Amino acid sequence: MNTSAIFLRRLRLAIKESIEEVIDTAKQTHKFKNHPGNKLEREGLEAYYGQYVGVITLSRRVGYAGYVHEGFPAHKIKPKFRKALRWVANGDFRWAAHVMHPGFKGDPFLYRAFDGSQGTIERIFDKQVELACQEVENGFIS
Repeated sequence: MNTSAIFLRRLRLAIKESIEEVIDTAKQTHKFKNHPGNKLEREGLEAYYGQYVGVITLSRRVGYAGYVHEGFPAHKIKPKFRKALRWVANGDFRWAAHVMHPGFKGDPFLYRAFDGSQGTIERIFDKQVELACQEVENGFIS
């Protein structure tokens, strides 16, 4: 195997390990409430690997992931198909023509995970470069 192929293979491994590190950190350090049946923690992040690039995105399968991550402003909620909204409070039905949602600050867990993983990512790349150097050296010795 030639020298450039060794380094490129190790680069791909470093990218993959780094993405896995960021995803694991994001899953462990998020601050949003994870309710039973909540898909955000299980399926909220997706990783794509290109030839020499890795991308982490919020999953499209979890439509509310962007709102949890980025937050949203206060807004009015109105019924779409009826004249009033209805919900249960203290065992009684409550009715309203509209309600004000207070908004949500957001939990940028993916950004925090990336920032918090910088040292680990650097160590991953350093390790892979060192291993590539050893492979090249062993190839010249053999």
